Amino acid sequence: MFWTKKELPNKASSGVKMHGSVTVGTKWQIVIPKDVRDMLSITEGDTLMTMTKYGKFVGFIKAEDMSDFIDLLKSECNIHN
Repeated sequence: MFWTKKELPNKASSGVKMHGSVTVGTKWQIVIPKDVRDMLSITEGDTLMTMTKYGKFVGFIKAEDMSDFIDLLKSECNIHN
């Protein structure tokens, strides 16, 4: 899943968007598609957090957006501190 502060999913949407495919290279690297880099304002040197779900999904989020992402998840699940 890819979210930015500018483009958070609304309650009627799952927030999931498919962005095509990537190929794992010989050094286990992938190239992030340009539309995803642009959407998330990813630039060279940025740190991305890696998440998995159900052992079948992998997602990335910019480390600097992690706190906002956690708040979004809490609000979607109606979890309050």
